[in-house]
Formats: sequence, C-alpha cells, structure tokens
Amino acid sequence: MAAPLGVDVAAVHPQDSAPFSLCLSKQELARVEAVQRKQRPSLFALFWTLKEALLKALGLGLSTRLQMCDICLDSVKLENLSLLPNVEPASVYTAPKYRLMVSLQGNTKQAWACSCFMLPGDPPHILSVVLREEVMDGVIEVMFVSPQTALRK
Repeated sequence: MAAPLGVDVAAVHPQDSAPFSLCLSKQELARVEAVQRKQRPSLFALFWTLKEALLKALGLGLSTRLQMCDICLDSVKLENLSLLPNVEPASVYTAPKYRLMVSLQGNTKQAWACSCFMLPGDPPHILSVVLREEVMDGVIEVMFVSPQTALRK
C-alpha cells in the first residue's frame, strides 16, 4: 500500500509580508519574525508549501485554516532546503528527510517525512514534498519533467 504523498511549490516574493499572519500560527509567525527581514519571505514560503503539501496528502486542500497548530514545524529550518542550482528535465534530485509531526483528522502526533528544495529563478521557488512515513533515514527523490511529458502519461 502506498503512503500518502503531497507536493506543493510556491514562488518567493520579497514584498509579500501581509499574508503571514493569515496563514501562520502564532508560533510560526514568531519564528518568521525572528529571522532577518530578507529571509522572511523564504521561511514563509517554506512553511506555506509544507502545509499545502500536507493538506493535499490528506485530501483536505484549503478547506482547512492554515493558521492551525496541528502541524509542528519545529524541525523545519531554511538551512534544510536543498539548493538546486540548475534543474534539468528528466533528472532525479534527492534531499534528506526531516521529521514533520502532524495531529490532523483525529491522528495524534503522526510522523511525516518532508524534503524541501530551493529552485533558482526570478523569483526563486520552494518545492516541498511530504510523505507519511515513520522512518527518517534515506532521502526523498524528485524527478522534474516538462508539462508536456507529464500530461502524456
């Protein structure tokens, strides 16, 4: 049986600071405000993509408030991002797994694995992958394909 999986990608826009309080819990907002001002949009995008990916994996989408405290992002740091300097179609990229604790849908402190990538560009993007998994060793692999290739399958 396959484990639930969720993926999300978001652009990092330096001017976006207004929605922080609409999408983050008080604890997450405090963490964003504690980093240097220029790092705040990246940390916000990282939190946003992890929450979105998790909600997708659970089949909830944006029907759930993103300010919820049911996702523990304590172990999530900008330093955990795997930087991809040049993304080539059909190439496989790996990133270490990090623990993400979840208490949604009546589940108590479920362990999920997450991996996050910083994609180059103007603006840069953050890609987050979450996988319901207790085991944290190993890596998560991601293959980038063109939209045409993805739609052919």
